[in-house]
Amino acid sequence: MANADPEADYNTDPALADEDGTGRNQDAQNKDPDSEEYGDQTPYQVQVSIQVSREGKGAMVLTCVVDQDAQFVIEDIAHFASKEIAEGSTPQAELARRDIYTGPSFAELDENLQTLFDQYLKDRGINESMALFIPNYIEQKETQEYMRWMSSKSLNLFSL
Repeated sequence: MANADPEADYNTDPALADEDGTGRNQDAQNKDPDSEEYGDQTPYQVQVSIQVSREGKGAMVLTCVVDQDAQFVIEDIAHFASKEIAEGSTPQAELARRDIYTGPSFAELDENLQTLFDQYLKDRGINESMALFIPNYIEQKETQEYMRWMSSKSLNLFSL
């Protein structure tokens, strides 16, 4: 994904090319990308839920945000007695999660403990590299789903 060729789509799909055949809008090349016409260019934040579980030890769920600096920012930590309660989607699991006191918010914890949790994630490979991968993966997945949706809609339109 990171090494995708941005010109590949223009070479294979003539509808994406401009009149000059380059696939580039000449007016857009001459404009400032930070101008208001392009809208907000800041990367969006992605919310991530990380679950760590061990047999007989329960499950810990960390709610994080991947920020624009490609860092995982922990917002909340919760510990559950069992993996089933942490990830269950049944109404009983939902009620069990609501009834459990999950402790103070992450921001209220001691700074040394916060640092230890950050290091805990980094030691397990949840680092800047993964933080860069997640938004790219989301965009690729969304594009694939959109293309799949468009192809199914176009087939349905032609069969009318």
